[in-house]
Amino acid sequence: MKDGKWAYLPSPAGTRLTDVTAITEDDGGGIWLVDAQKGLYRWANGHITDFSDEPLLKGKSILVAQPDGTGRVWLGLYEGGVVVFDGSQFRAYSERDGLAGGFVDAVLADEHGTVWIGAERGLSRFRDQTFVTWNTANGLPQERVQWILDDSGGQIWLGYSTGVVRVSTSELGRAAQDPSYRVAYDFFDDGDGLKGNPDRRWQSPAVRATDGKLWFRTSEGVAVLDPQHLTRNPVPPPVHVERVVADGIEVDTARKVRLKPRTHDVEIDYTALSLAEPRKVLFRYKLEGFDSDWQEAGTRRQAFYTNLPPHAYRFRVLACNNDGVWNESGTTLGFDLLPAFYQTQWFRLLCALTLIMLAWAAYRLRVWQVTAHVRDRFEERLAERTRIAQELHDSLIQDVMGISLQIEVTDELLPSGGAAKQSLARALGLCKSALDAGRRALKDLRAVSLSAADIVKSFSQLSGEFARDGGPEVDVIVEGHERPLNAVTGNDVLQVGRQAITNAFQHAHASRIHVLLSYGEQHLRIRVQDNGRGIDEKTLNSGRPGHYGMAGMQERAQRLGGNISIRSRVGEGTEVDLYVPA
Repeated sequence: MKDGKWAYLPSPAGTRLTDVTAITEDDGGGIWLVDAQKGLYRWANGHITDFSDEPLLKGKSILVAQPDGTGRVWLGLYEGGVVVFDGSQFRAYSERDGLAGGFVDAVLADEHGTVWIGAERGLSRFRDQTFVTWNTANGLPQERVQWILDDSGGQIWLGYSTGVVRVSTSELGRAAQDPSYRVAYDFFDDGDGLKGNPDRRWQSPAVRATDGKLWFRTSEGVAVLDPQHLTRNPVPPPVHVERVVADGIEVDTARKVRLKPRTHDVEIDYTALSLAEPRKVLFRYKLEGFDSDWQEAGTRRQAFYTNLPPHAYRFRVLACNNDGVWNESGTTLGFDLLPAFYQTQWFRLLCALTLIMLAWAAYRLRVWQVTAHVRDRFEERLAERTRIAQELHDSLIQDVMGISLQIEVTDELLPSGGAAKQSLARALGLCKSALDAGRRALKDLRAVSLSAADIVKSFSQLSGEFARDGGPEVDVIVEGHERPLNAVTGNDVLQVGRQAITNAFQHAHASRIHVLLSYGEQHLRIRVQDNGRGIDEKTLNSGRPGHYGMAGMQERAQRLGGNISIRSRVGEGTEVDLYVPA
């Protein structure tokens, strides 16, 4: 068309294009022709170039052809993806590169050099050699974009099968940075005066005129939209809660709403008044005391809650009109969900007290069982000690006393000054020592309990026996609040301490021995420490062959349920620590 008149333009000689479906002009003035049967051609300076044998286009259908202002021509394919000609070669992009999947309906190059592509499964943007795609997952109303236009205000217009969307590039950019962000947009359909639905037949279903108006095809004809003169509804819609339904029964909201205990389902119906376009009123609500954030309800006018716990709740609902003007104050409805008896605080407290009492009873029962078991073991050992004491008294001590009497008689029969008198005197002394030791052992076996004084006395007597021929100084310290030990336990504790003192006298060659008897809240401790020559590591770990002193201490400590540690280094003395649980 030139000067207001149409003229027929014949194609160059040698070509016969009978099924042209797309035409566009590139930046060099060349005309690109897409023939549905024969393929792609470029017509420039009276000559035509045949690209029908291009491998990237072989066997594929081109739905749209569009230049981008940088010398490239974009070709959208029915089979999916785009092919770009940069002046010298073709290059293909597909879903693997980030492009929206499915057939490509539309390509738009805006004034900033950004290329927008509308496909069967979303909207894509090509910028800085990178694709970004948006679809319903980002909040757009549908997947397939039939056509794309831009306007002078930085807005992108998208044609869908149900209406037209206006969205700002900044909104799309925000969604590209945050995939969870829901794109905000304006939607125009028959409620705004659009007759029919946007429709696409071959190329150019929509264009922008030089005056800025958008012209696009619909199922009823052609529609015109003027982006510069769109009317806007500034009135926020008033919001109202219509009714509350609890377990299928409507509740009177004229009075304070108190729902009965064990209410399972709660339904709240609300609405908003907007005479301009009621279908496009959007809602969001929040149940304070249950919801942590606002719930986007869209156009739904009902809220549903199931199995709410007993509580005092406050339901808030907001609404916006067809142009996104929100009524920020909205409306509220308070209601109480009463608790059943087992949901009250006093019932929970009673249950907690009952559990505590049961736990205490179980604990006391267990303590009684353990105590009875320990008492039985102690009684067994006490009976055994009594039997040994009887045997010691009736046999061994009596026999030693008999031997002592015989020695005395023999000593009296021998004349004074004889050589045998000295040997008999030594034998008589040994018998008396054996009797004293036997009586001490008998006393220990017969004792009902041991006090700190008994333990200290036993340690002192043992030290005195070893100190007759000289030896180290021994000091015994008692600390803490004294408590008596039963005979069975006390004997094991006493024997461990005596064995540690004996080892210090016999093997350590020490100049000083410290003995600590400590009564603590959680344990009884006996520590025997000397400054002698110490024990080498091998002996400390394995003991001396034929000697069982350390092994015996370990066995007694294990029987007591306690633990014993022996720490020593050659030349630095030895420390024996016994801990017995209180």
